[in-house]
Amino acid sequence: MEKRRYDFPLPYLTIIVSFLLLFSGNAQAEIIALANGSFLEGTIIEEDDQFYTVEVPDGKVKVPRSNVKTIWRGTKAELVERRGPALELVKGYELYQEGKFKESLDAFKQASELGATSHVVYANLGSAYASVGERAKAEQAFLTALEKDPTSRETHLNLANLYMSSANYAKAVENYEKVVELGPEDKSFYRDLAYAYYAVGNYDRALALYEELERKNDIVNLNNKAATLIQLGKLEEAGSILNELASAHPTFLKAHLNLAELYKRKGEDEKAIHRYRIVLSFDPKDHAARMALGRFYMERSLVLKAQEEFQAVLDDDPGYLDARYYLAEIYTQRQAFREAIEQHEKILEHYPDHLASYNNIGLLYLKMNQPEKALAEYEKLFARDDSYPKAHVNAGLAHIFLGDAENAAKEWDRALELDPTLESAVTNKRLLEDILKGDPNEVPS
Repeated sequence: MEKRRYDFPLPYLTIIVSFLLLFSGNAQAEIIALANGSFLEGTIIEEDDQFYTVEVPDGKVKVPRSNVKTIWRGTKAELVERRGPALELVKGYELYQEGKFKESLDAFKQASELGATSHVVYANLGSAYASVGERAKAEQAFLTALEKDPTSRETHLNLANLYMSSANYAKAVENYEKVVELGPEDKSFYRDLAYAYYAVGNYDRALALYEELERKNDIVNLNNKAATLIQLGKLEEAGSILNELASAHPTFLKAHLNLAELYKRKGEDEKAIHRYRIVLSFDPKDHAARMALGRFYMERSLVLKAQEEFQAVLDDDPGYLDARYYLAEIYTQRQAFREAIEQHEKILEHYPDHLASYNNIGLLYLKMNQPEKALAEYEKLFARDDSYPKAHVNAGLAHIFLGDAENAAKEWDRALELDPTLESAVTNKRLLEDILKGDPNEVPS
């Protein structure tokens, strides 16, 4: 599956320019933003293809259209009331267009503080927050904008793009589908929607879009179509496309990677390895190829070969999370628990909120019969996020190791509160209750 930067490149988080639309009213008054950065306040009494004629307190002024950037129109009463917010909106828009996202964010905030509360203000706030990397605030701003105007196609599109950039594909699909509903004639985002469908496992709809987007020389789209066909089990059709791509474009490495996946599914291991090696011969630092090859070796229980591939990725990029995580898993399989803990600790150096590593360190300490150290890891985890149910299950086991049935029960109750279907918590809690009743001669495991 060929991806843009985050799988499909994120399209612009387009600034919403609705605040430049005309306002209805009786006696009209305007604020005109000029190209030189100044503003002219008055009433437009005449306009043609070349000039605006503006009545100002000192008389009439002819302003060339080429000198005008934006115009705020409204009644005089509206102008007095809204002049501050309007100017801040115009200022924010201009700063955003210049790439000054932090400054544009400040202007949009100021517009909001001055009383501008329309969907346009929040839509622009969302774009600005997204552009400075504040995703949570961007999401909330876009959602607020949609509360005020649920039919804003642009806001749904920006929100979908935001979700794509954070790999929240299910929510991306939901908003892209709303964009389709509101403006089906525009297909500019269909490739992103197709990838989102692929990411959530809706391969039939992804394939339909790739076929709709298909162009003869669009090798990226053809490759993505083939990847989708592989997921649907249509291996011969996928192979026909990929072999032709790999032959016509031998340096298009994604086609070789998809061929490797195809051969792996057909059980033709040597052919799969050959395709991975082709990619690495062109680019020895292709992390996607090394990771795929490492996972292939793990699936075949060739853990030492897998370890070599993951280590090669880490030698080039010590912060590559997936490679470090798989390496920790290999050490765990080899019962090299101390080495596995070291790998998880290195993950936490780069990603201090990676809860799975805290959980796994705790489990490893349990395997080493060190429940106190295990509990210390779970306490660190819960200080960051108390809503990880499996960690509460494992913390309960640590308490059992220490002979503390009461706190074990509390942890399993908390796990079931978070996830009532969590089988390990249900089983352990039931066994503990049986033991406390003096029934079976068993211990939770």
